[in-house]
Amino acid sequence: LRHFYLILITIIALILGSLPVQAKKITLQTVEPQVKKYIMNHYQKLYDSKIEVTCGRISGIPFDVADGNIEIRLNGSIRDDFVERTIVRVSVYVDGKFQRSFGVPVTLAMYEDVWVATQPIQRDDSISLNNVKISRRDITKIALTAAKSSNDLSNTRVLKTFKTGDILDHR
Repeated sequence: LRHFYLILITIIALILGSLPVQAKKITLQTVEPQVKKYIMNHYQKLYDSKIEVTCGRISGIPFDVADGNIEIRLNGSIRDDFVERTIVRVSVYVDGKFQRSFGVPVTLAMYEDVWVATQPIQRDDSISLNNVKISRRDITKIALTAAKSSNDLSNTRVLKTFKTGDILDHR
């Protein structure tokens, strides 16, 4: 009789184990739009520039969660000073129950219309419309010092040498 129960329990376990379980996959495509929107909303309040957000690879993704109401929550704060790389904490909940948390590596780029040298400009030379033009450029690494198109550069002398194509800056 004892063997009968063991065999019966084994058969039931095999049947239950073979039943399909409804599950949903969490992929980068599931969380990426929300991460991008989160970052864009933050920086667009602070900067007038065009911000480009790229999400990196995430270890452990994709993964399955039980079928139900999936909620993606973004945790933590983003620095106000513009940084090229950051990590956004993401938590996944199903029907209000915590499932998993992970970090999404994010690379940021900032583009703006800036003054660019059209020819070499030597130290102490004056800036004129003959030696600069406005061009949309990636200013990620020099966001705070780049001479933006809104800056009036008339009657300005440069403090350092600029090569053709260099973005003028305030250093």
